[in-house]
Amino acid sequence: RNSLNTLNFMDSRRIIVNVRGAYKWNTEMSFMIDFVEYENLYNEGFEPDASEDEHLSALLDAIAIYKGDYLPKLKHEKWAAPLSTKYHTMFFNALHRAVELLEEQQDYERIINICRHAVTIDPYDEYPYSCIIHGLVELGCSQDAMREYNRMSRLFYRQYGISPSNDIKKLYREIVSSVKNAETDLSIIQEDLSEQCSPSGAFFCEYETFKDIYRLEARLSSRDGEPAHL
Repeated sequence: RNSLNTLNFMDSRRIIVNVRGAYKWNTEMSFMIDFVEYENLYNEGFEPDASEDEHLSALLDAIAIYKGDYLPKLKHEKWAAPLSTKYHTMFFNALHRAVELLEEQQDYERIINICRHAVTIDPYDEYPYSCIIHGLVELGCSQDAMREYNRMSRLFYRQYGISPSNDIKKLYREIVSSVKNAETDLSIIQEDLSEQCSPSGAFFCEYETFKDIYRLEARLSSRDGEPAHL
């Protein structure tokens, strides 16, 4: 009761009542419990008799409710760990299905929004990044898509020492090919190519960029009759 009173919610004596010498939760009060609502909305999102619009509405509401691990301070407890895993899996199932439905509507802005939320939930899952990048490309925001790709690449390399999957690399090529307008002002090109500060040290780049640089150097070396060294 004292712990509940610190929340300034309501009189804790109404929430936990004394009945015949024992204390119990007051089941006569009406409460909305977030994980119960979350499960109900998730189930509605996959209800066979409902329409796709009803599925999408329920799934988006479920995605909005989920803010992260279930009872994070207790997630390593034996009773809480399976529930935490269950709700996390449900979240990404809902995300995948919602993205499918939104892609049918070509609602890429909403795809980007829900996937940015997913990135805050699990910053090391590749799927929401791929959806964000693809959505930005579809909206014609190629530079933003490139920045998102580079940010993800740096995060994955720093955390796991790995480069993005082949599917993400395919998206990278899609970004490059989506740039349709060629800049013809050489001064603007030169300004864009120049580094913002005086360069020092090694040049760090993502693997796809490194491949292009290597192939360029290999061709230059072959023309000069010199061997190309990795």
